Amino acid sequence: MTATVTNTGSRAGAEVAQPYVPHGMSSRVGARVSLPVDTVSAAAAKLTFTATGLPAGLSITRSGTITGRARHAGTRTVTVTVKDSSGASGTATFVWTTTGKRRP
Repeated sequence: MTATVTNTGSRAGAEVAQPYVPHGMSSRVGARVSLPVDTVSAAAAKLTFTATGLPAGLSITRSGTITGRARHAGTRTVTVTVKDSSGASGTATFVWTTTGKRRP
């Protein structure tokens, strides 16, 4: 499955940073994750990252690194959003599969 990337600009013709996450991400329950989210941007701007749908135990830092240890097996649809200081944003949606036995 390929990551879907969209962008929304707060101004016409805005150069918006796009997050890039390899499609088909996977990890094992309890394994340490540290995945920096890359961006494609023509402009140097302060970027802030958020994510929805991450497996329980994982989170994303404001600077764009997905970290933690997944606590449950399963498949989740994750959306990462990057916003620049003007309010323009871009998103990437991808599937994250976690395998292994559940951790308490």
